[in-house]
Amino acid sequence: MTKKKLLFIRGGIHKEFAYKTFFRKNYEMIMMDTPSCDQLAIADYPYIISNNRDINEMFDLSLEIYRTKGFDGVCTFMNSPVITIGMLSDYFGFDYFNEKIARILCNKYEVRKFLKSIGDDSIKFFKICNYEDLEKCADILNYPFILKPTDNASSKGVVIVKKPDELESSYKFSLNSSFNKELIAEEFIYGDEYCAEVLIYNYQPYVVAISKKYVTAEKYCIELIDITPAPITDELRIKIANYISDTIAKFKIGNWILHIEFKINDNYQPLIIEINPRAAGGNLIESIYHLKGLNLYDYFFDIVLKNEINLEKLIMQIQKPYTKYSLFYTFINPTKSGVIKKIEGIENVRNKFINDSERLILFYNEGDFLPEPTSNLEFRGSLYLFGNDSNFLFERAKEIENLIHYDFERGLSL
Repeated sequence: MTKKKLLFIRGGIHKEFAYKTFFRKNYEMIMMDTPSCDQLAIADYPYIISNNRDINEMFDLSLEIYRTKGFDGVCTFMNSPVITIGMLSDYFGFDYFNEKIARILCNKYEVRKFLKSIGDDSIKFFKICNYEDLEKCADILNYPFILKPTDNASSKGVVIVKKPDELESSYKFSLNSSFNKELIAEEFIYGDEYCAEVLIYNYQPYVVAISKKYVTAEKYCIELIDITPAPITDELRIKIANYISDTIAKFKIGNWILHIEFKINDNYQPLIIEINPRAAGGNLIESIYHLKGLNLYDYFFDIVLKNEINLEKLIMQIQKPYTKYSLFYTFINPTKSGVIKKIEGIENVRNKFINDSERLILFYNEGDFLPEPTSNLEFRGSLYLFGNDSNFLFERAKEIENLIHYDFERGLSL
């Protein structure tokens, strides 16, 4: 029997659990990415592109791959190929989402416009094409407000503008992370921040999990911690799920996966911040699997390959109660730089783990040059922990982080 082939347009990073799931399903992998992508090495059929933001190059190469190798579906773990995938969905009839919806999903300003058009958005927002636009809207929005690129992800270029003398520097910072050189300024929403993982099957959205996010309170909005499930009441959980399902259904997406970020205001009303047309980053999806046995990648790969899924099983797994929490914790230490001679304390970290699912991921190893961080974007590693008490998980994470010490060749020791 011929194996089904799935075309990955850009592989993403920290997606080991996704790839393990994929190969366990015994499909063949075609991957398209730039030469620097490490994941090309694991593909059955690797293909090179010169520009990972050139939607036409990715589309044309996809058609060439189809003529020579054939494939049964397309997916990505990144935002940049989504418009190409919308074009391919139209061309091949994959029924993911059309090009028009793809272009909306890839532009934060267009998402806001769409949400407003369907009556689900009362947030003030403005498109910023130049600095004069920003000056005009600043007083209307009132301080603080959010400024960010319309076309980037992972909190890149997102800044909280707190007062008028930050306006120019914030504009330059955000513009530097924009590819199309268009920004969006929007009202700052007070309240706790959350995210939801949503699987869409035959046009019906299913909210699979809700997590609470902890984001830096300084100028730059950087995600540091995710805890799953979000420690909220069942009543609020149902209200969030209904709101997100009803809103996403209006986008008329046929079959796909979304990572949605939102806040809860003082009236306990969820308000969407961003809609990301891809799977969550970090270990969020893996944590859902370890917590309740629901492998979201398993369903996603079947959906994009047009396989029928066991909907009754999916709903049962979504409704299965949680018995513990998972914590995804990123850290920045050390704060100095140099070539790493030795990393001490790893053996002590290992002794602190309580099960085989817990782990430490260091982004720099012995022999690497560790640059001095210039912002809280520059993470040094992450921890992935489980426990029955969410507050105790935070204490364990900080304790484990403090066990790790770096010796540098130039004599610095932290």
